[in-house]
Amino acid sequence: MKKFLGNKIFAGGQEAGYWIKRGYVLTDYPFDDFPAGSLVLDVGCGPGEQLEKINVKGCRGIGVDCSWEAVRKSSEKGLPVVLAKSEELPFSDRSFHGVLCKVVLPYTDEEAVMKSIGSVILPGGTVLLCCHGIGYYLHYMIFSGVFKTRIYSLWFSTGLCG
Repeated sequence: MKKFLGNKIFAGGQEAGYWIKRGYVLTDYPFDDFPAGSLVLDVGCGPGEQLEKINVKGCRGIGVDCSWEAVRKSSEKGLPVVLAKSEELPFSDRSFHGVLCKVVLPYTDEEAVMKSIGSVILPGGTVLLCCHGIGYYLHYMIFSGVFKTRIYSLWFSTGLCG
C-alpha cells in the first residue's frame, strides 16, 4: 500500500494518519500512473508533491495552480509550474498525454475546468480525477462545532454548489 501523505496536517488540525485510518484518504490509488516519457499536467498542483512523484516515474510533469504560494513552493523545488486558473489552462490544445486533477474540482467552476482539461489532453490520453467523497462532508456536518462549516458541508454534499 502506497502512502502519499506523510504526516501533513489536514482539515480539522488532524494528522494525515487520522484521516487515513478512518478511510477518508486514498492511500493506494496510483495518482502517478502514467507511462514514462509522458507529458503530464497537474491541475491544482499545490506545493508539487504529485509533480515530484510523476517526475520520478520518468514523466515530464508541469503544474498549474492559482496560488502564488503554491507556485513559489513548487518552483523552489525546481518543478515547472505556471500561475493560472484551472478554468483557463494556458496551454495549446492537445498538448498533454496525461492530466492529474486531485481534489481541486469542488473549489472551481467544474464545467469550465472539465472543458479546459478536455482541450489540453491528447486523444487517447489519460485523465485522473479525484474528488472528496461524501464521508468528507458528513464528517464536518456531524462533528464541526462551527455552524458555517456545517452549512458549507451540507451545501457541497448535496451538489447545490455546482
